[in-house]
Amino acid sequence: MIPVVLGLSRRETLESVTAAVERIRGKPTIFKPVDWLEGTGATGLWLPFEDVDEVLYLPTRSQLYRTQILLHELSHMILGHDRIFAASANRMALIAGEYTTRALSHALARSTDRNEYEVAAEALADELAAVIRSGPAEPAWFEGVLG
Repeated sequence: MIPVVLGLSRRETLESVTAAVERIRGKPTIFKPVDWLEGTGATGLWLPFEDVDEVLYLPTRSQLYRTQILLHELSHMILGHDRIFAASANRMALIAGEYTTRALSHALARSTDRNEYEVAAEALADELAAVIRSGPAEPAWFEGVLG
């Protein structure tokens, strides 16, 4: 249902899904691999800044797994989960760019919970992955963007 609302067809790529999210949010999305997520229990972390959405993700050799991680974080954006967590002081510290240990720990703890928001984001990520699987292979440029 959501893919149709986003204007997505049955032949999409991660690039086109990202572009659709950028259109609805009115700002670019940057994906950054970060080794420090290793051992935290989280595979991705979305940081919604005023002028950009930044997605930090655990580097992985599996393109399929990496795509699922990124789709999960894009799904949080689509579902508007930044509005839900905006009241959190620690979350606001992250958004302001104050990457304190306490704020990061709070965000990572939230991101490893299996709460209704995480379940909804994962369900939407699965739906988006199905749309991508029904289309052509991922473009080669995406590997270059992700490093």
